[in-house]
Amino acid sequence: MTKDLEDELDEAIARTERAKVMLRCENGCNPNQKEKEMKTVIGKEGLTKTHQEDFPEIVECVHLGCDGDARIAFVSYEAIDSDTEPKKLVCELHQNNPEDSGFWPHDCCAVAVYFCNKCLGAVALMNQA
Repeated sequence: MTKDLEDELDEAIARTERAKVMLRCENGCNPNQKEKEMKTVIGKEGLTKTHQEDFPEIVECVHLGCDGDARIAFVSYEAIDSDTEPKKLVCELHQNNPEDSGFWPHDCCAVAVYFCNKCLGAVALMNQA
């Protein structure tokens, strides 16, 4: 491989890595943003803190034998803030490899947590950017 071709390949790899970072989350992640952390909003105000459609206020309980309604408790979502040391995103904790280690979020995520009004069981919904 010639030096010019090697340089072009290195630059293409660098551009790809920058593009991955730019696409990482809906909040506009970019290489100049520093802190990545989970933010939590209690109650209904958190329903809009999502990377897709708003979370519902009430969901069906998923626990065996329970026919209760699970009501919103809180939403935790990955947010990007300013000038402190970088932290990991949830998607960076494990590999998303369905054929080997299994599924894992591939992007920034938001998680809504609900508690059932009959069994007090927790129910969670998750989406990603």
